[in-house]
Amino acid sequence: MSGMQYSGWQSPRYRNRTGISQGDIQERALLEATRRLLQQKLPSQLTVGSIASEAGLARSTVYFYFDSKESILSATIESVVGPMMDEHEQLLTDNGFTAAFPAILRLLFATWKAHSGILSGVMEFVASNPDYRRVWRGYMERSVALQVAALERDRQRGLPVGGGDLEAELLAFCWMAERCCYMLFSRDHEGEEETHLFELLFGMASRITGTRLSDSSSNVRPGENG
Repeated sequence: MSGMQYSGWQSPRYRNRTGISQGDIQERALLEATRRLLQQKLPSQLTVGSIASEAGLARSTVYFYFDSKESILSATIESVVGPMMDEHEQLLTDNGFTAAFPAILRLLFATWKAHSGILSGVMEFVASNPDYRRVWRGYMERSVALQVAALERDRQRGLPVGGGDLEAELLAFCWMAERCCYMLFSRDHEGEEETHLFELLFGMASRITGTRLSDSSSNVRPGENG
C-alpha cells in the first residue's frame, strides 16, 4: 500500500525479524501493560513506575526501550490507532467512497468499543502534546485526502457526488465524529445510543458528500476489502 504507514510505531529492534527475543517480549509487555492501564486511567495519571509494575518489570528496564512516559504512550496509542488507520486507508484505496464509507464507520465504532480507554486517552494526549497533535492532524488530513480522491473516482464512474468544498467539510466532519465518539464511548451508555450516533454520522456524511450511502447494501466489510 502506498502512502502513510500509520502502524510504523513498531520498534526497529524487532521490525522485519522472523524470531522474537526476550527483549522483544519485554517491550511488548510494556505496551500491553500500558494498554491495560489506559483502560482504567488517563495518561496523566500513569507513571513509568506504574507501567513497569503492571508489566512485572523493573522501572530501570523501561528506559532500555523507551526514553520517557510520553514515548510509551505514543507507541501504545499507535499500536491501536495504526492498524485502524491502515485498514481505513486500504478500504478507500481499493473502493470508492460510496462503497467504503459504511465499512469505515463500522471500523471506527468497533475500534472505539474495543479500546475506549486508549482512544479516550488519545484526546488528552493530543491536547497536551504538541508533537502528537501534529501527528494526529496529519492522520485526519491524510484520511480526508483519500476520501476526496475516492469521491472523485465515484464521480468519474457516474455516481452522484455533491459539490462545494468537500475537503474542508469532510475535515470538519471527521473532527466532529471524533469528538462525538469520545463523548459516547468514554462513559457508560446503552447500545441504542451507539446505534443512534452511527445513524446520525452516517446520514451527515451522505448529506455532506451528496452520495447515496446505504449500510445494508454495501458488501465491503472491514478486513474484507478487495
